[in-house]
Amino acid sequence: MRHEVQRYHEILLEAWRGKVPFSAFKRNVIDGFKQYAPDRLLIEKKASGISLIQELRKGGLPVKPVMPDRSKKSRAHAAEISFEQGCVWHMDRDWVQPVIRECAQFPNGEYDDFVDTVTQAIIWLRRTYHLEFRDEDEDSEQRQRSPPRAIYG
Repeated sequence: MRHEVQRYHEILLEAWRGKVPFSAFKRNVIDGFKQYAPDRLLIEKKASGISLIQELRKGGLPVKPVMPDRSKKSRAHAAEISFEQGCVWHMDRDWVQPVIRECAQFPNGEYDDFVDTVTQAIIWLRRTYHLEFRDEDEDSEQRQRSPPRAIYG
């Protein structure tokens, strides 16, 4: 009898960067929420994120404030396993390469905003048990049976 291992994956649906007034920032977040209907909006509880959390909660959106509990470098190391095990996917869009480049260049790149967002999402999903990884024995056994198939990408 063959035992299938169920694994969850993450997919980056959209990325955006810009210096805009707070009202435009809030509108962009609300528009993204309406388009994708996520279970949660993870918002870093710093700077303009504090006001954004308050405004989105007033509108009844499912906000989860996030306070980083370690350095960006430590968060990047904690999120690495998702990439190593092929659990992170992306849409075929123009914004993808800048996100990948920024993550690949971290910590020596010019920017790290996307790294922040991606790693915090991965860590949150792992903490809430939405994302589980194979252990070494399972990983080697699974690879012998069949390679993983890409669903998106």
